[in-house]
Amino acid sequence: MMKRRRIKCFASKPTDISVLLERCLQGPVLGSKVGYFELSKHFDEIVGERLVPYVSLVSLEDSILVLKVSNAVWKSELFLQKKAIIAKCNQFLNAAIVKEIRFT
Repeated sequence: MMKRRRIKCFASKPTDISVLLERCLQGPVLGSKVGYFELSKHFDEIVGERLVPYVSLVSLEDSILVLKVSNAVWKSELFLQKKAIIAKCNQFLNAAIVKEIRFT
C-alpha cells in the first residue's frame, strides 16, 4: 500500500485577496478574456454604430484583435482606420494590450 504525500500549499505570510485577484485577472489566460469582454461591451463605440452590422469581434489573443468584416469595401475602410481602432481599444482597456488587428 502506497503512502500519500501531503503537499503544503500555504504561503509564508497572509496575502490580501485583492492582490491575488489582480494577479489572476492580469494573467495570460484570464487577462485576454477580460480584455475581450471589455471590448465587446464597448464595440459600438470603438468602430462606430453605423459599422456594427458589418463588423464583428472574433477574438483577442496575443495582442492581436481579430475582426470579421462582411465585405471587401468595409475591410479596406477599416484597414485605413487601423491605428485609430487600436488606440480606441487600448483606451477602453486602460493599457496597451491591442498591438495588431487582423481582418477576416
